Amino acid sequence: MAVKPSPADIVDTRRLRFDPGVDFTFDAATHTYTAGGVRVPSVTQVLKLLPLGPDFSRVDPDVLERKRQLGNLVHDACAILDEGDDLDWGALGEARP
Repeated sequence: MAVKPSPADIVDTRRLRFDPGVDFTFDAATHTYTAGGVRVPSVTQVLKLLPLGPDFSRVDPDVLERKRQLGNLVHDACAILDEGDDLDWGALGEARP
């Protein structure tokens, strides 16, 4: 089971403002985001702090893992399309829509 982040682990996003000059990065190895060198929360981390998200504690871990992998593929595909590159839809295999 994933560890729920504490509010102290997450930057106060009310202080963050979009600035196109700020370098926004994602480290896939640690699954962390930074903006201008400051760690910012992921959508998952924000949702875990709020009592709004679904409770996945009863979902089979294998199903959760498959959905996590699918989510990563969707993220990568969106990034490729956002950058204006061509996406090889045939290479998506069973993840293809």
